[in-house]
Amino acid sequence: MAAGELRRDGEPVKLQPQPFKVLVLLLDRAGDLVTREELKKALWGEETYVDFERGLNFCINQVRAALGDSAEAPRFVQTLPRRGYRLIVPVQSGFRVSSEATLNLSTERLRVDWHVVAIGIAILAILVAGATFLVRRTSKATPAGTMTRTMVAVLPFEDLTGDPPPPWFADGLTEELIAQLGRVSPQRLGVIARTSAMAYRGSNKTIAEIGRELRVSHVLEGSVRRDGNRLRISVQLVNSADQAPVWSETYDRTVHGALTIQSEVAAQVTRALAVELQAAPWTQATWTGTHNPDARDAYLRGRYFEGRGQVGDFRAALQQFEEAARLDPKFAAARAAQATAYHLLAMSGQTAAAQAYAAADAAARDALRLDSDLAAAHVARGLAQLWGQWNPAAAAASFQRALALNPSDASAHHDLAWSLVALERFDEAVSHITRARDLDPLSPRASNDIGWMYLHIRQPSEAARACRQTLTIDADSVEAQQCLERAYLQRGELTEALAAARTAAERSQGPVAAALTDNGPAQARIAALWRWRLARLQSLAAQRYVSPYTLAMHHMVLGENDDALAQLERAFAERNPMMVMVRTDPLFDGLRANPRFERLLTRIREHPQP
Repeated sequence: MAAGELRRDGEPVKLQPQPFKVLVLLLDRAGDLVTREELKKALWGEETYVDFERGLNFCINQVRAALGDSAEAPRFVQTLPRRGYRLIVPVQSGFRVSSEATLNLSTERLRVDWHVVAIGIAILAILVAGATFLVRRTSKATPAGTMTRTMVAVLPFEDLTGDPPPPWFADGLTEELIAQLGRVSPQRLGVIARTSAMAYRGSNKTIAEIGRELRVSHVLEGSVRRDGNRLRISVQLVNSADQAPVWSETYDRTVHGALTIQSEVAAQVTRALAVELQAAPWTQATWTGTHNPDARDAYLRGRYFEGRGQVGDFRAALQQFEEAARLDPKFAAARAAQATAYHLLAMSGQTAAAQAYAAADAAARDALRLDSDLAAAHVARGLAQLWGQWNPAAAAASFQRALALNPSDASAHHDLAWSLVALERFDEAVSHITRARDLDPLSPRASNDIGWMYLHIRQPSEAARACRQTLTIDADSVEAQQCLERAYLQRGELTEALAAARTAAERSQGPVAAALTDNGPAQARIAALWRWRLARLQSLAAQRYVSPYTLAMHHMVLGENDDALAQLERAFAERNPMMVMVRTDPLFDGLRANPRFERLLTRIREHPQP
């Protein structure tokens, strides 16, 4: 096939043949919707191409890159969620496209000169691969402005004392450093999130191995030792490529007031790190800590419980955060942590959602009043706005403000992504959920949610790929297998879905449904499996809270639409946090034409609060 050539002000812009063909199709129907199905047929014909979604997304991304366009603020190619794409730039009148056209690009219109051109063999894929290597796992959808940042990991501080300080002291110092580093020259310095860093506690891996696994250029490690009433903290910055020390320092302090020195140490470390890595002056971040050692102790205890995440830990964490705020009413970070703890209690069904999110919003507002530049406070407010108030637009603004203050905040990227899903801004959502994973590469949650998000935007092949990637991190992940089951169901691959469900059941060490072990028809076994699951949930509901949203999902799989609607209406009445996602959840596609469901969506739209 003859290939075309794209030019900008007379200079060629290289574009591979398939992305060029997509551009030609969009040009030929400028201003009109070109569906994903039409593009699929044009590119791959009638062949069965199970991963065409990924290929089409790649083509669209390459077209946008060539045009200097973006999904967030399109000037040329507009995404119509779940439908297709439209060329929105004006095109010179009298224009018609052929595969032998040379396209001349300007910022205001596309112009076509009619003459046959030489075949343009694009090397864009090689350039993209090189850029990906340089930015250490940054996805093709990673937001602009992150590609030149130096990435650093702060490893858990080691306790070298025979009679150690409380376990949360060393963890607290580690978290202080992660938080502080995330606010230092944020456009040039990125920091791996706590979950992935803590995975190396007690690890025998070398700095070089850790650097390769986390894709960071530098690692910060440290130790804590107590001798009588003296406390010694040693910190060392190491180049992960050659394991050569770049900078080190030792701090000697008395045990008295030890909890209050952590922010001081963090500030000194970040100042030195900024000089070593960025060759730029460093400005002291706004103080968000406390000078009250008892308040600091309570706060660190709360963070310890929250990170552990076992039964009862979220409530224990909340109690510690409340105590920290009581001891120091000006401790902004404690109030922000309170709000996040309320969110976790609501999402886990341990506290009524309406009550929990009202308290979360109040705590987050208080934290912002105390320190408007605290990223964690903006994240906390966004959580209340998204899941409690069903107001994804306001939540997105809060998460974006948090990222402006600390672009290394993986949780802000993660929750911004779900806000964008609720707003049906899917390309941006994938960009941010991928960035969250890159900042927290060893977190199964960060990786799992990429799979769940792809299911929400109806790209099951990408969801399955993400699930398999999670399983390389955590081979025993039950949630990854559950997500994989849903991906196969969405693709209509019932036998594979049953296999994934059986693996999940075996790894959870719980009861295994008979439908997973018999040899009947796959469709009947799927129905029997979900019927069995629904019965177990209904029985469990007599003992503890079971989300009506979850019950509605099961009814939908079984084709019981009226029962599903009844459960969704109950979820609305309870202000179930998941209701903000019902508009995009593919399990409820069978209700889209139902007037009762449409009325429910209208009520959700009218529900958001300022």
